[in-house]
Amino acid sequence: MAYKPRKVSASYSKHTSRRIRNASIGTHNPASARRAAGKVRSGTVEFSNPRKSSRAKRGIVDHVTPATSTRESDSAYSKRVAQRDFQGGLQRKAKAKGIVIALVVVLVVACVAGAAGVAAYFGSVSDKMGLGDSDAKSALVSPEEGKVPYVLLVGEFSKPGAGYEGPDMLMLARIDTENKQISLVSVPANAQVSLNDGKTHRIADAQLMGGDSYLISTIANYTGARISHVIKTDEESLVELVDALGGLTIDVSQEVDDPNAGDLYVPAGEQTLDGQGVLVLSRALNFAEGDEVRAENQRKVVLALAGKLLDTNALSIIPTLDVVAGTVRTDYSASDALALIDALRGIDLSQVHAVRMPGYDVTSSSTGDEYFVASTDEWTAMLEALDAGMDPAPAAAAGPAVDPASFEITVRNGSGITGGAQQMSDALVGKGYKVTDTGNADQYVYNETLVVYQDNDFKDAAESVVHDLGAGRAIASNGFYTFETDVLVVLGKDWQPLN
Repeated sequence: MAYKPRKVSASYSKHTSRRIRNASIGTHNPASARRAAGKVRSGTVEFSNPRKSSRAKRGIVDHVTPATSTRESDSAYSKRVAQRDFQGGLQRKAKAKGIVIALVVVLVVACVAGAAGVAAYFGSVSDKMGLGDSDAKSALVSPEEGKVPYVLLVGEFSKPGAGYEGPDMLMLARIDTENKQISLVSVPANAQVSLNDGKTHRIADAQLMGGDSYLISTIANYTGARISHVIKTDEESLVELVDALGGLTIDVSQEVDDPNAGDLYVPAGEQTLDGQGVLVLSRALNFAEGDEVRAENQRKVVLALAGKLLDTNALSIIPTLDVVAGTVRTDYSASDALALIDALRGIDLSQVHAVRMPGYDVTSSSTGDEYFVASTDEWTAMLEALDAGMDPAPAAAAGPAVDPASFEITVRNGSGITGGAQQMSDALVGKGYKVTDTGNADQYVYNETLVVYQDNDFKDAAESVVHDLGAGRAIASNGFYTFETDVLVVLGKDWQPLN
């Protein structure tokens, strides 16, 4: 017998559905909650904290935020994700995010590579400008606390066609970065010193006998300055450096025409010189004042070089420093040199203190060698002024205005120094004085050099001799000294001996 389905009316279907829903929905709640006919009681529902339970008891019901990450309702979220371009938008966002991440990675890599490149560059420059096999560092000392360091500048300029005879340029530079002040002091390369062989030498000979360290220590002992750094260059390097910087503009005080310095002629006045011209200017010595003018020219070269370096900006200094590195030897690292240049930017180079050690020149009667002898008292005062950051130049017009050829001088050796009278005579004649008689005193008992004047008419003349020599004391004869000229110079044992 076939089964015939029962026809279900609409009212029966609604009745059956209501019975099923009442039988299943809410069965997981407590019976008391089901009996509450839809009323929610706080005691039958668990809350995350007591405060929320208390609020529920007072009838306060909070809106429940949808669980979607965008905090939109489920229906709004469903509508949005059902849109046709929803997946395309997600792909575009993911692509853009990937590009940003890639750019960040590239930037980080570039920064790391750049830092490594900068470190490699500075390491390369430091190697180029390093001292190499020089032993100079062993003689360098740290400046005293609160003191400005001294830098020794050494120019190794051999004469054309001659072998190396030691440095031609020796200069102390006091570089005060805090106050932007530079002082330059020329130390004559032929300054008279006694070296470790017990003989008299030029101070430049110390390098030939004991290397850079011996040169530095000898200059430090001679001057009393604590030398903390050294910068060296030679003739080829100086020419290369000046040409790389585009030449130097220098005010030349006297024309240069010295075959021992080079074939180039340099006229007086403001000149723009290439490397070869600067080298000739730095070497030239055949002036009336000899080493004094050469020292002045060398200081002008140093200041012109400093001006070129300080005129460079932050970008151009990097390639410039690379050029400089190949032309100098120093204990400064590349970063130290860059910091020094940066600290001195804006300095007024016209206010630089530039002087030469005070003293006088003498000639050895036995060898014919010329030496420079420092005036100890004047140098002591000059060094004190340097250390204090003051102008070390002595006061002008300290001596009387007397024509050196207007009176006659007798020279007597009262010290027992062999050839001393002739040395003194040569020094006076070189300054324009008229020496008519030279010889020995009756006894070698004079510890102090005396300049004796016959009467008061020649007092100023005697004092001018003392001033120009940088040594001795002027006194009246008062009948104790016998001489026929206007002034008598008696050489004492305070005169520096020469071999």
